[in-house]
Amino acid sequence: MEGRGLRQRKRVPVDGTDSNIAMLQLVAESLGDMKRKVVFLGGTIIPFLLTRKVPLDLRPSRDVDFIVDFESKHELYEFEDGLWEQGFKRVSTGAVSKWKIDDVSVDVLPAGPVLDFNNKWCDEAMGHSRRVNIGKGMVVDIMPAHCFLGVKLTGFYRRGKDNYARSFDIYDLLVIIAGRPEIEKEIQEEASPELREYLSRELRILSGKGDDFYDLMERFCRNSEAARSVLPETLSRIRGIGGLN
Repeated sequence: MEGRGLRQRKRVPVDGTDSNIAMLQLVAESLGDMKRKVVFLGGTIIPFLLTRKVPLDLRPSRDVDFIVDFESKHELYEFEDGLWEQGFKRVSTGAVSKWKIDDVSVDVLPAGPVLDFNNKWCDEAMGHSRRVNIGKGMVVDIMPAHCFLGVKLTGFYRRGKDNYARSFDIYDLLVIIAGRPEIEKEIQEEASPELREYLSRELRILSGKGDDFYDLMERFCRNSEAARSVLPETLSRIRGIGGLN
């Protein structure tokens, strides 16, 4: 098991629910009417994807991410001008442009054909977003849970280097599956055939690791008996998704 990178794990920080919500609220409020054009994703939306309380700490997010659908360069430039006018400061350019508002980092991910940003699940999310109340009188669009899982798995394979124990993408994925009992049904009924096949295949691979994967999930629980109590149901749900076709 050591050879698979499962002995050493990154310590999961204390629960970040409040800080994640506060960051999301700050960015949404700063966007003003522009928030109607975006779909939020990333760690800050996890509190709003959970439909059941689970004894797992939410990872404090380092930034706020959102997707915008640009059909032309003109639309992109207009949106960026709007960010400047709302007080956002650009940090870097690229397919994913990075901004800051106050001390909060913001990643702007493009959907549509304008820039070479290749994450098809973001494109799918634009047409299946969920409206949620995030407090302070604000309602925003967030990525649906089934697309969120696809983005997390894609992120893991891009940056995780097959090290499940140190991957915040895998941790976030486990939290969503544990805290959203309806996720298997949503994948079956709402995900595109391509996304459903992708999630089924990849989670079948994960659950097929047997004791190694179960040990990994226990390590994420940080020796908490309450957290460990949800592992059998979570693993069963993962295997259920792995059996979808």
